[in-house]
Amino acid sequence: MKNLNVRCSKMKKIEEIKSFTSLSKNYLQNLSDIDFKKLLRRINIISNDEKKQIKRTKRLLKNKRTPYGSKYKFPKTVLACRKKQNIILDTFAPERNLKWFPAKDRKDHKTIINIENFSFLDFPQQTLNTLVNLAKHENHDINAVINFNDEYILDIAPYIIWGIMYQSMFPFSKGGKMSNRIKAVLKAIGVQEFLGNTDIIIPKDISPLLIKQKNNFGEKQLLRRDFSCSTIEKTKNELTNKLNEWLKQANLSLTEDGEAQISGIVNEVLDNAERHGSDQTNNGNWAVAGVMQKKNNTDFYCYLAFVNTGQTIASTIKNADNPRIKEDLNNYIDKHAGLLKRYDRNALATLYAVQDSVSCKTLKNNIEIKGGFGLMDTIEFVNILGFSSVDRIKPSICIISGDSCILFREKYHFCSSQKPRRQFFNNTNVVDNPPDDSYVFKLENSFPGTIITTRFVLDSNVTEKYNKAK
Repeated sequence: MKNLNVRCSKMKKIEEIKSFTSLSKNYLQNLSDIDFKKLLRRINIISNDEKKQIKRTKRLLKNKRTPYGSKYKFPKTVLACRKKQNIILDTFAPERNLKWFPAKDRKDHKTIINIENFSFLDFPQQTLNTLVNLAKHENHDINAVINFNDEYILDIAPYIIWGIMYQSMFPFSKGGKMSNRIKAVLKAIGVQEFLGNTDIIIPKDISPLLIKQKNNFGEKQLLRRDFSCSTIEKTKNELTNKLNEWLKQANLSLTEDGEAQISGIVNEVLDNAERHGSDQTNNGNWAVAGVMQKKNNTDFYCYLAFVNTGQTIASTIKNADNPRIKEDLNNYIDKHAGLLKRYDRNALATLYAVQDSVSCKTLKNNIEIKGGFGLMDTIEFVNILGFSSVDRIKPSICIISGDSCILFREKYHFCSSQKPRRQFFNNTNVVDNPPDDSYVFKLENSFPGTIITTRFVLDSNVTEKYNKAK
């Protein structure tokens, strides 16, 4: 008879409930997260009690739904947690491998973490420091509150990395603030159950490129299993189709040459990610995601990012197989990174590697072959798609590799149009002059691989304006 009562209770619709304190533990525990939130909202709607009593009622229901032990005030799911390996977390917080704090040893310090300007494109140092800070808190905190204070997505790459980290993290946060707009974007690109927010409706003006991933970044598959183990061929086809979909909304479309170019860009970027994934294998980890969202009813803001772990650009180019490239690289570094000069050697090596025809693999049977055009292809293509005469929406591209950062933005958002294409970040764009250290610099922390992230705005007159500008 008792079981029959439980079944009948489960069948009760939330909209019909009038008494809340009498709800059984079994009923509450069998509600989905979405339905339980609806139930809590219904208390606010129909209850005539004072605010303090409403809070007591909600606390009662939450305790029934998630019972706590008498010795340690932690949910059972937390007590079962163990440390999970993750290359990004382990790099940002090496103390994880020295001393891991299990749930019973963690103290609730009421930690509040406020995050804003979350964008490598605009604030690379601050954003990387934020991710490192989150990794360090994960090692010892519990019940921390994480507030994402930005109203809109400024850059998709930090959220991809946060998602990769989050999947292997101890559940040290109990939620926090995040705008519905950002929640919708994160759900749209496939970062499921991000901070427990799964009941967000995705607006029609958000068009996502769902996360695609090769291999694992840790013990657990990234984000969602059905987006894992993508191939380069599959990913470049989907990315080409998605870009065409974005362009159509601005009354544009890719030509056959444009489709071929974007396929070549994705092929080279991801092929490099796989080849430089580790010292032992040519099978690296990578993830790709993007989104377009309409702002101000006229501007189509597009965000696209590639993330991979493994060897950095500087470390691979320093081991180039072509003696000519190694000699030119060393001459460039020595010219601008002497004892009395402030330029970082790895940042200079990364910048040199970005230039056309510079690659770690340019010899086959001791004969030079073409290679090393992928990054400049990316710079040029993003500048064509996002060309605008309005300064506030110029294309932006950020490359972070290890502790080196290069910012293609503002007066240096482009590359020279004649091949070999060059951008040396000085007023004359020549190799003999040092780069502007506001755009090429060393970071305080290091990322265990490479991030390429872009932001551009589609303009229906883009082709005409670009041709006139040339």
